[in-house]
Amino acid sequence: MKFSFLLLLLFINTEVFSQFNLNVSNNFLFDGEQYIAVNPVNPNNILIAYMSLKVTGKIDIAVVYSNNGGQSFSAPSYLSHIYPSFTSADPCIAFRKTGEAYISYVDYIPNSTDSGFVVIRKST
Repeated sequence: MKFSFLLLLLFINTEVFSQFNLNVSNNFLFDGEQYIAVNPVNPNNILIAYMSLKVTGKIDIAVVYSNNGGQSFSAPSYLSHIYPSFTSADPCIAFRKTGEAYISYVDYIPNSTDSGFVVIRKST
């Protein structure tokens, strides 16, 4: 009886206080290497940058944001490549103390002889 009661309490606690999953990309292809950052000036402002695979085989960096603490997110915005033939990887986000966001990522041609570019974008 005590064990059943303990399991019931555990189940109720898990269901009442659990978080829900929210698909922010809605892409049927690979979306990965997510980087999440919270604005230090406004904790309800959350940015997520991630790698988004396109049907062409190239990867774009997608960015979504929330202004309500993560209850919902914007549609993805895609950061432009330095050259149209490039693909991207490894997004990273940092906020300044003033609330400005910076996103860095790698933009490159796969199998190239150079290392590509590290790109830094500032929020507007």
